[in-house]
Amino acid sequence: MHTLAHISISNFRSCKKVSLPLGDFTPVVGYNNAGKSNILAAIEWLIDPFPLDASDFFDSNSTLEVEGRVAGITAEIIGRMPANQQSQIKPYIENECLRFRRVLLKPGGVASIKLEVRNPAIKDDMDEKAWVINPTGIVQALKALFPESIRVQAMQDAADDVAKQTKGNTIGKLIADIIEPVRKNHEGTLREALKTITDKFSADGDNRIEQLKAFDEGATASLIDLFPGLQLKLDVPLPEIPDLFKSGTVRVIESQGGSATSRTFGAIGHGAQRCIQMALIRYLAEKKAEANDTKRKLLLIDEPELYLHPQGIEQVRQALNTLATGRYQVIFRDC
Repeated sequence: MHTLAHISISNFRSCKKVSLPLGDFTPVVGYNNAGKSNILAAIEWLIDPFPLDASDFFDSNSTLEVEGRVAGITAEIIGRMPANQQSQIKPYIENECLRFRRVLLKPGGVASIKLEVRNPAIKDDMDEKAWVINPTGIVQALKALFPESIRVQAMQDAADDVAKQTKGNTIGKLIADIIEPVRKNHEGTLREALKTITDKFSADGDNRIEQLKAFDEGATASLIDLFPGLQLKLDVPLPEIPDLFKSGTVRVIESQGGSATSRTFGAIGHGAQRCIQMALIRYLAEKKAEANDTKRKLLLIDEPELYLHPQGIEQVRQALNTLATGRYQVIFRDC
């Protein structure tokens, strides 16, 4: 399985010049305020670039640059890519390795970020001409290797991560993973159910409920003297099928003394919150394994052990190590 095997960071936040080897399971350890979280952020930016402002530059007058080396890109992995991507990425692979970097000259949005790939035919490592700017198809080829990263932030973001579905958080990725098979298997049933409700509540419904009919008739009668020929209907729009999943969240059901209590994620302790976060990540990995997903994702975690008791710390470490043997490369900031 291919791996982001090395990272070089220049001028990114507190990282003036940092170079680190990475493995399948990599803890980033250091003193408080040493820049561990900034290393994770730099890796995230390399894979999924986001806008940067002046505060993201160590020196705002110098170029910000993050370079990665991907190792283990075998012929089998290349063979799984679409034919056009294979031909586009092969010239830049040497000894199963690919080097690429993102460069930002000054603060700006994603459009200002340059993607460059190293041409291995030029052996002089100091020759800047060896870096090819955004060769055709390279973005898609990189996405085939690392489709996205999952960043689990520090605990102050835990409740938001699990309780609200957005594109980038853990629960959002979980729901996105299950929504497609749900649509495929149950879309007909859902559409039939929504049609029945729409017929009763929509302004265009064929079987509107009596209360709405009464409003339609009464409101139209009040209007007819002022604007003949117009009608009023009370419309109750219903969500589309994708909208049904956008409010998805996680509830915690606690059983005590034969009764069950449903709680929001924010209503439980930090230790339990962190355990649930880790459980959701494990579930994500298991779903990918069941689907025989051949792509690899980066799992970037800030302080996974925070608020956990000693037994929980050991269990989380074992779980993360297990994830790293599969489709996830795990990089985490230790406490």
